[in-house]
Amino acid sequence: MRKQGRFKPTVRIRSVQAASLEGTVNDSSRAVIPQATIALRNTVTTQSLVVRTDDQGFFRADQLAVGTYEVRVEILALPLTTTLVSS
Repeated sequence: MRKQGRFKPTVRIRSVQAASLEGTVNDSSRAVIPQATIALRNTVTTQSLVVRTDDQGFFRADQLAVGTYEVRVEILALPLTTTLVSS
């Protein structure tokens, strides 16, 4: 049975040209999800970036173009959640 994940991204704008996105991925029981794949896709430019969570479920993506991103979280190739975030 797959647990529905919870994801609360934090967007930090460094300048007009760049932003960063970081967060921690947890399951419904609030346990962290290590080694989850985070796929980021800019909804305007369609540029993509993939990062992984560390052993504490934390991830960070730097030097992103300011904009709206589709954020897809997967573990073992099963999608947990997809969220749109804007900077």
